[in-house]
Amino acid sequence: ASGCPVLAVVSADQASLALESGATDVVASGIGPILIARARNLLSGHESDVLGREVAAVHEALIEVQQVLSAGGEDPDSLRRALDVAREVMGFERASLVANVESSERGFVIAATDDPQLSQLSLGIWDYPEIREAVRNAEPILIGDALEHPVTSAVASKLKDSGVRAIVVIPVLWRRRALGAVVFRKNQPGIEHVTGPKMSFAYLFASRVAAHLRDSSIIQNLREQTHRISRASYEAERRLRTVESLKEYFEAAADGVFVVGEDGL
Repeated sequence: ASGCPVLAVVSADQASLALESGATDVVASGIGPILIARARNLLSGHESDVLGREVAAVHEALIEVQQVLSAGGEDPDSLRRALDVAREVMGFERASLVANVESSERGFVIAATDDPQLSQLSLGIWDYPEIREAVRNAEPILIGDALEHPVTSAVASKLKDSGVRAIVVIPVLWRRRALGAVVFRKNQPGIEHVTGPKMSFAYLFASRVAAHLRDSSIIQNLREQTHRISRASYEAERRLRTVESLKEYFEAAADGVFVVGEDGL
C-alpha cells in the first residue's frame, strides 16, 4: 500500500543499498527476535500516521461542510455539495438526504449526489427498509452486502437491479426526534473501509444537517404535506367506515333506497 513502511532483511554489506532503494529500515538477516520487534515498531508507527492523516482529513471535511451549508442556506445545491463531501470522506459512490417527519409513511429526497435535478421526490418508506429501521430506532444501519442482509432481504432483487450492494444509513436527529436520514450507497459489497474516524464524521455530519434543517422551510413544507396526506387518508377511511356501517341495512331493505347529500346531490 502507498506509504507503507518497508523493513528490509539483508546482509550487513547490503544495508546501504536497501536504504537507498527505498527501505524504511533494515535488519540483519537471521536475527529473529530483533526482526519481529523492528517490524512491530514500524507497523505501529505506520498505523498511527494513517490514523492521524484520517482524523485530519475528517476535520478538514467538517470545516468544508460547515462553510458550504452556512453560505448556501436552504439551497438544495448546497445540500448536494455537502453530501458530495461526505460521500468522498465515507468512501461511497452515492449519497442522499431523505426527510421523514413525524413517523410518516412517506419520505422525501431533499438532495442526492447522483442526480442534480432530484429534489423533494416522494418515496414510500416501506420500500426502503434500511431507512425505515434507522429512523425508527434512531440508530445507524451498516450493511456490507444488501443482497444478503436481513434488513434488506425483502427488497434484495430491486437493489440488485439498481446495482446497490453496500449501504450505510445515518439517522438525522434533532432533540432525539428523527428528521430523516443520510444514506450512502456503493455498487461493490464491503464496509470495512468505514473506520472509527469516518463513523465519527458521519455522526457529526448528520448532526450538522439536523441543525441546518430543524426550522427550515423544507421541513415545514414537508410537515404540511404530511398533514394534508394524513388528513385526506383519514377522511377517506372515515367515509368508507360510514358506508360499510350502512351496507347491511341497505342490503336487507325490501324497498328501494335513494340517498342524497346535504347539497341535494
